[in-house]
Amino acid sequence: MLHTTPLCPWNALDAFLKRTAGEAHQGFIFVHPTSFKPLKAGRLSYWLVKAIKTADTSATSPAGHDVRKFGHSIAFARQEDPATI
Repeated sequence: MLHTTPLCPWNALDAFLKRTAGEAHQGFIFVHPTSFKPLKAGRLSYWLVKAIKTADTSATSPAGHDVRKFGHSIAFARQEDPATI
């Protein structure tokens, strides 16, 4: 099934794997963007929070587990059709 929405996790993961295909990330999906060492849970959470703050500058005190909530909230604010999320 082809996923075409900009908020689709499948597209994000697919793009990441294509961008890092030539890097030595040893099969880990979550790696540091420059060293390509595997990320620990705390560091992964840091990067997720940074992405949330970049995507929604009005977000106050987001946490790493808020990714889905913010993705859907941003889509709603942009008046996206819920069927496309």
